[in-house]
Formats: sequence, C-alpha cells, structure tokens
Amino acid sequence: MNKKLVSLSIVLALAASTVLNVGAALAAGAASLHFVGGGTSQVVGSNFSVAVYENSGATPVNVVTAKVSYDPSKLEFVSIDPSGSAFDFEGPKSGGGGAISLNRGLYGGTVTGDKKVASIVFKTLAGSGTSAISFANGSVIKDPNDSATNQWDGNANGTSFTLTTPAAPPQSTPPAQSAPASNPSPAPSTTKKSATTGSNKKVASATTSPAPAVAGESTPAPAPATTSTEKKDDKSKDADKADAKKNSRDMTWVLLSAILLGVVLYRVRNRRAVTPATPAKKADPKKTSKRS
Repeated sequence: MNKKLVSLSIVLALAASTVLNVGAALAAGAASLHFVGGGTSQVVGSNFSVAVYENSGATPVNVVTAKVSYDPSKLEFVSIDPSGSAFDFEGPKSGGGGAISLNRGLYGGTVTGDKKVASIVFKTLAGSGTSAISFANGSVIKDPNDSATNQWDGNANGTSFTLTTPAAPPQSTPPAQSAPASNPSPAPSTTKKSATTGSNKKVASATTSPAPAVAGESTPAPAPATTSTEKKDDKSKDADKADAKKNSRDMTWVLLSAILLGVVLYRVRNRRAVTPATPAKKADPKKTSKRS
C-alpha cells in the first residue's frame, strides 16, 4: 500500500513538473545538469552513448526531467538506457527530430550530490565536422520538500562530438615468390668404338657429371620432346625442299641447253653468210671443137 502511494506521489510530481514547465516560470535553483562522455570523436555509422547527470549539491531531490536538443542531420536518436541510474522510477520518455525528453524519479527517498540520471544512445549520420547537444528549456529538478521551486539552474551545459570517416585499410602486397632452382639432369655416358678386327671394342668410357649449380644463375630447361605429328611435318618440309631443289636444277639445265643451242645456230648462220659463192667455170672452146 505504501509503495503504491509513493509511486502515485512520484507520478503526481512528474505531472506537476510538466504543468509547471508549460505554465508559470519557476524560481531558478542551484542544481545543474551536465553530460559525461562528450568531446569525443565518433565514426560515421557507429552508435555511441552519452550520460546525463544532475548535481543538486546538498539539496535533496527525487525527480529529474531532462530536455535535450541535438542536430538531426548529423545525429540520430536511438534509445534511452537507464542502466546505472540513481533514479529507479522511469516516467514518460521520447526522442527524435532533434528533441529528447526523459523523466526519472526515486521511490521513497531523495538523493544529493552528483548522480547519474540515464544515458542517451545516438547514431552518427555525418562523416565530418562536429555536432553539439545541450539541455533545453523545460528541464526540471525537484525537491519534494519544495514542489513549487525548480531546482535546475537553467544552464544548457552542452557538449560536442567530432564526426569522422574511417580511413580505407591499406592494401597489402603479397611477397614476391622466388622460382625454385632446377637441378640439371646428368648427361648420359658416351662409349667409343674401335674398328679393330671388325668387332666393337670399348676404348674409353667418359662420363660427364653435372656441373654444380651456381647461385643466381638459372639452368636452361630441357628441349621439349617432339611428337610424331611434328616429325611428320618435318619430313614433309624436307621433301618439299628436295623437290624445290630438283626443280631448280632441272630449270637450270633447260636454260643452259637453250643457250647452247642458240649459240650453235647463231654461229652456223654467220658462217653461211661469210662463205663466198664459187663461180661457174667457162667451157674451153678448143676442147669443145676437138670433141666435135
């Protein structure tokens, strides 16, 4: 029963503070509101929280209404976190569009000094510049023994945040991979044959060992093995070359024969033109008369 009465009294106190905020002006007191967690850098797209504290000094208080203003183009209201609050009763709360309202009360008692009210969670919307938050008109700190007086001193006590954009991570370059050293294959042993008495006789067998690999030098790769298709192509090319040589040789003989024939004909024709014609012998009249 007593707990219900205390809850009802807190609700009435919160309602009275709301009415007083809208209506008549209250005498300013000595209690203050301030933020804890401001002045930090916030990365765009991240959430962060800032705590709301009240400090009533030696004056006992049991109800706090905090009105907070912010720039909605740079910050977005997310939620109100009551964890760690010295006030265990939560009244009406709202946030968005640049204005936040939170109400906290205390069951059956009062507090003095610097006490946490609640935390406000924001999301960073902008990636550069700064953004400020502050306490606005309508904030109330109440002493249950003097309900007609607002103990808040009226100071905005704002704070600001630096908004940043995270730098792009540097691109890592993979280390260069060195080519593995290739070991030369040993050369086959060579055997010399002698022609003594028509039989094969081993004269000397000289086996060459592979040369040691020298650092920094690459060993030439063995020539790739030729396939049967490549061998056929090589044979076809050799046959074409032989035919071409034969044709060239035949054409040479034909040209030489034609030249020789032309020379012979030319000399025969010239000889006929130079040789004079033999004149016909005249008949001896004496011999003719004798015969007759």
